Amino acid sequence: MKKSFKVTIKIPSLEKVITILTFVLIYGFLAYLLDFRLIFANTTVAGGDTGSQVYIPYYLKQIFPLIRWWSPDWYSGFPFLYFYPPLAYVLTVVLSFLIPLNIAFKIIISLCFLIYPLTFYLIFYLLKFKFPTPQIAAVFSLFLIFLEKYSIYGGNLPSLLSGQFSHNLSIALLFLFFALCYKGIKENKYLKLNMLYFVVSDTGRGIPKDKLKDLLQGCDKNSIGIKNVFERLKNLYGLKAVFKVKSVPGKGTRVVIAIPIEGVKDWLLEQLSLTTKNLQEKR
Repeated sequence: MKKSFKVTIKIPSLEKVITILTFVLIYGFLAYLLDFRLIFANTTVAGGDTGSQVYIPYYLKQIFPLIRWWSPDWYSGFPFLYFYPPLAYVLTVVLSFLIPLNIAFKIIISLCFLIYPLTFYLIFYLLKFKFPTPQIAAVFSLFLIFLEKYSIYGGNLPSLLSGQFSHNLSIALLFLFFALCYKGIKENKYLKLNMLYFVVSDTGRGIPKDKLKDLLQGCDKNSIGIKNVFERLKNLYGLKAVFKVKSVPGKGTRVVIAIPIEGVKDWLLEQLSLTTKNLQEKR
């Protein structure tokens, strides 16, 4: 009697194969439509306002590892990277120590939209959507990348050519952050990594040390804002909250507030649950 053999494919294994195939097709499609060879050519990037952004990584490399500085260019100069997201430029400079700056810049700003399929997949995966929703989300990220309804708000290729690549990157990371918050709250993990940070910085005249001490302790009765915020944070979150004020006379002041995600746990969990429920109902 002959023995018959059955080959069974487990769903998790099939899911992995389909996931890998999905990403191969997505990035194959992008490579087919976009000439990636131009990214690796040592030429200056152009298109919209993106060409004017070349100066920032160039000058940042001159002052690296400093990030914020006063640029001597453009007439009397301007505050360098005080009011603009620095992450993409910092990554460009770090990479430029290995390859030419022009190529490094083009690689980084291209990654700002090339990560969309991956982040869309991770968002729905972390939100516990079942197969094949994360894979479908990765495919649908292409609709956002090639959307031509606007060219300034971020998230699509026209915005990249308008110099809004930092917006592209922030959109991807923002929704990924919310998904990580949801996962951290549900599993009671990563809460320290998922703290909400608020930073206020200026380039004003700064606050003398003794004056700042009086403000924090509430000794100055004419100025109650800093003391008020500090007391409210302490009452709401105790020692888990972070409130730091650093000021250098003649250079400026920076205020950092960090709120533990568990401090807004109920509200955030409710909002994320409603969003997840609405998306599941629409499927």
